[in-house]
Amino acid sequence: MSSTNKTSLGLNMWEASDKPVRQDFINDNVIINEKITKLNSDIGNGRYTSDLMVPQPFGAVLAWNGNTYNTPYKAGLTLSSEGIALVTGDYSFWQVVLAVPRGDTRIFLHSTNAGIPTGWKSVQLN
Repeated sequence: MSSTNKTSLGLNMWEASDKPVRQDFINDNVIINEKITKLNSDIGNGRYTSDLMVPQPFGAVLAWNGNTYNTPYKAGLTLSSEGIALVTGDYSFWQVVLAVPRGDTRIFLHSTNAGIPTGWKSVQLN
């Protein structure tokens, strides 16, 4: 049986005196499976954000809509009020945003380097 020590995910952290049992491993595997399933769902569906420029140090696929700040829509560059974006980095240092508006034939790129933004640039796809 595991001790009461757990990781931030709730996985077992055994002490030297603990005697792990099979159910401990099964419980940990269930937690890991749930986290991976949620992560895959977030990547596949995009998770909504209120601001495309929030820090994403490990990168994220985000869904955005007409209420989301710092989008090509809010900048007046597209009539499409929703889409998905690949975001990585921190706006204060360096960040890259690739935004794909739903129904538009353009993609939009925004980056910052040392906190200095480039502004949105568009690429026509057809």
